[in-house]
Amino acid sequence: MTSSNRPSRRRLLFLLQLRSRLPRPGSASSWPYFTLAILSALSLGVYRWLQLTISPVGNVRIAVLPFTYVSGDSKPDYITDGLTDIIRTALSQLDPQHLGVIAATSSKIVAGKPITEIGRVLIVSYVLEGSVQRAGNQVRFAKLMTKVGFR
Repeated sequence: MTSSNRPSRRRLLFLLQLRSRLPRPGSASSWPYFTLAILSALSLGVYRWLQLTISPVGNVRIAVLPFTYVSGDSKPDYITDGLTDIIRTALSQLDPQHLGVIAATSSKIVAGKPITEIGRVLIVSYVLEGSVQRAGNQVRFAKLMTKVGFR
C-alpha cells in the first residue's frame, strides 16, 4: 500500500475513538435505539393501513342542494322538496359503494353558500343545484352539476 492510499494516523485514532463510543449490539445501552426503530416501523405500517381504509380510490361524493322555485305565483315547497328528494334517492341507489350522496339536512344547511365553500365544508366532489318553474300545466326544471375545484 502506498502512503497516499493509507489513512493518516490521526484519522485512525479518531475512528477508533468513535467506535468505542457507539453501543455494542446486545448491550444494555442499545435497546432504546432498537425499540425506537421497531416503533417507527409499526407506526408507519399503521398509518399506511389507515390511509387505505379511510380514503378508498374512486369514491365520489355529491351534494344535492334544495331546488329553488322561480315562478311568480305562491311558492309551493312541496314541488321543490319532492323533486330534490327524488333526485337524491335515485343518485344514492346508482352505485352505493362508489357514489356517496350527502344527507338532506347537511345540504340544506349549506344552501346559498358559494360552491367552493360547500365543497370544503361537506368534502364533496360535485354539487347538484337546480330550479323549478311552473307555467300552466307544465313544470320545467333546470339542473346544474358543478365540479368542486378545491381538491
